[in-house]
Amino acid sequence: MKSQLTVGELILTQRRDSEFTIESEPNAFQRVFDMVISYGLEEYEKFRSEPAVHYNFFDDPRNDGRDAIFGLDDTLEKFVNALKSAAHGYGIEKRVLLLHGPVGSSKSTIARLLKKGLERYTATPAGAVFSLGWQQADGSTVWCPFCRFMYAERRPSRDS
Repeated sequence: MKSQLTVGELILTQRRDSEFTIESEPNAFQRVFDMVISYGLEEYEKFRSEPAVHYNFFDDPRNDGRDAIFGLDDTLEKFVNALKSAAHGYGIEKRVLLLHGPVGSSKSTIARLLKKGLERYTATPAGAVFSLGWQQADGSTVWCPFCRFMYAERRPSRDS
């Protein structure tokens, strides 16, 4: 699909392509949660049959594991659960999530993974963000700050 559509092309695309729908813009927590879940997860048992979850996103699979995070599955599970709660609007979405800890505890690595992950995720159909724009006589485009369109199908369920 072209990166810029006229309003007529947008309407025709919406009618023709059932996966293209207009919906409200997800909040930042929803977008980050959807991105993390899109990489998949693995459930496993820690010691004494205690269930745990490993999120594949934090293995940095798109960068050959260069920024992979090891040994923090419990912490990352709590972090992703906070994202999920905020994505569902359970009250935490009005707070700032602060990464804190001692030197070398992967705070910067987590932030870098999230930044790079969002850059890639928003370039995919599942995370794409579109806006209306007006072509000016000089060839420049003025983008509408209020109108956002995105692919809805193929987005991971927020109930995951």
